Amino acid sequence: MNKYVKRLLKYLGVVAFVVIFSTVYNHYGRGMRSPFMDYAFAVPTVCGALSLLINNDKIRVFFNYGMWTLIAYSIMRGVFTIAGADSPDYLIVFLIIGTGFIISSVSFAIVRRFS
Repeated sequence: MNKYVKRLLKYLGVVAFVVIFSTVYNHYGRGMRSPFMDYAFAVPTVCGALSLLINNDKIRVFFNYGMWTLIAYSIMRGVFTIAGADSPDYLIVFLIIGTGFIISSVSFAIVRRFS
């Protein structure tokens, strides 16, 4: 099987997991919904498309760390919203670290490809 097809199937599996998790959590959320939980699937969808730029396995590991960190941020923010609590200050750390991993890994991949 082509490596791109395998990668696509992995990201589709992550999308399916996030959609199922958010659907079940929203079902038991007492009628409350959170856009962070509803659109958490967008993170692995966009990351799956961006992963086609990355051919180096070491760079892809950091890219996946960033993806999982952003998924954790989105889901945790949704959980706190549904629970009616204020989002703790440490959630911004998830956003900064996840975005940093994604941006740095994509930029390293682009520099490596064109150098």
